[in-house]
Amino acid sequence: MAFYAPKPQWKMETFKINIKQKLFWLLLISIVSLISLTSCNNKHIEEKPINELTISELVKVAYESRNDDVFPELCQLLNDSILESNHFWLQTITTINKETKTVDWMFLVELGHLPEISTRLIFDVCINNEGKILIMNELSNINDIKGLANEYKFNPNSIDKHITNEIIYVDYFGEVERSNVGFLLSTDVKSKNGLSIEEWALFFQCMNEMVSVFEDKKNEIATDKWGKKFDLLDYNQKLVVIEVVGFHLSLFFDYNCFDIS
Repeated sequence: MAFYAPKPQWKMETFKINIKQKLFWLLLISIVSLISLTSCNNKHIEEKPINELTISELVKVAYESRNDDVFPELCQLLNDSILESNHFWLQTITTINKETKTVDWMFLVELGHLPEISTRLIFDVCINNEGKILIMNELSNINDIKGLANEYKFNPNSIDKHITNEIIYVDYFGEVERSNVGFLLSTDVKSKNGLSIEEWALFFQCMNEMVSVFEDKKNEIATDKWGKKFDLLDYNQKLVVIEVVGFHLSLFFDYNCFDIS
């Protein structure tokens, strides 16, 4: 089974100003949205010493270890890796292991410039250098992220729906409507010469709010269809639920947003 690559939409105003707001084009049309991996799974990452992890692995391990004793060390490694790197961003891709019949996700490092994209396809959260959270350029707080992200992605108004959604056919469900909206979380590690442990904790708390939108939707669809949560589904059922929900999240580490309120 393979994912259907979302089709580009051009019926809404586009712009060229900021690469930060272009990055989802690659995320949304990438043919690697669903790939088969047998070596880059969680077990492989867990077997590596943390000082040998790549930047994409470090971010996922730090996210999953944000409440563990190793988190401060991971924060320092993140700072060192990002400060030593040129411009890049991370985007999620779904991974499948055909041998173990497991489904997971990982980050992929992306470089370069991207074409234009409709702003309606991006839900944008930014933590500025003062530690303030801006959601879609409006001053907000962490408790608002999940609800606003869910509404923005899964409940577009009738005017925007032809931009955000497409009809696809998937096993078990037939024709379904899928949202192509992706999430973006950004902060500025470089201008601050690294983030503190508390600042990294806030970053990953915001990321968790965004990830939970996808997790909740997967559980909702799984429960409605099969009467059990996503983690309890079999391999093929998980694949089709992910195909319907998607998992479009990108992280940006060298952008400082400003409070414009």
